[in-house]
Amino acid sequence: MLQLAESQRDERRREVAAAMEAVRVLQERHAEIDTEIQDVRRLKGAASLGENVRVDQLIDASRYELLLRSQQREIKNQQSQVDEELERRRLLLVEADRHVQTLEKLRERKRAEHQIEEDRAQQRLLDEVATMRFTRNRRATGRLGEENLP
Repeated sequence: MLQLAESQRDERRREVAAAMEAVRVLQERHAEIDTEIQDVRRLKGAASLGENVRVDQLIDASRYELLLRSQQREIKNQQSQVDEELERRRLLLVEADRHVQTLEKLRERKRAEHQIEEDRAQQRLLDEVATMRFTRNRRATGRLGEENLP
């Protein structure tokens, strides 16, 4: 039973790790898009400077920036969903940890009870042996005492 609970807990840990990895990947992608947006803004600034304004380049850059912002919004939505899933998985992991701890405590309690019962049985055996020796010695002493009587 404990092994099953431990394997379930380990599975919950793997699930939490996978969700954390998803969070990391989304954060990296969000940072990459931020960098791309900054690059597009620099490009737009360069295209609008001077006498030769490159309108086509400005339009293309603006469209690309809109696309990147749309991707960022989608990533933020995904991040919210992944964060919720991560929290759900963490709660399941906490529950699985508690279950394992409960079973470990139960196992330890059973071991202690078993050890107490073993100690009692051994004590009963020792008491019985001591009683038998005492009785045997008493009989032997009693017999010797009877033989010495006139």
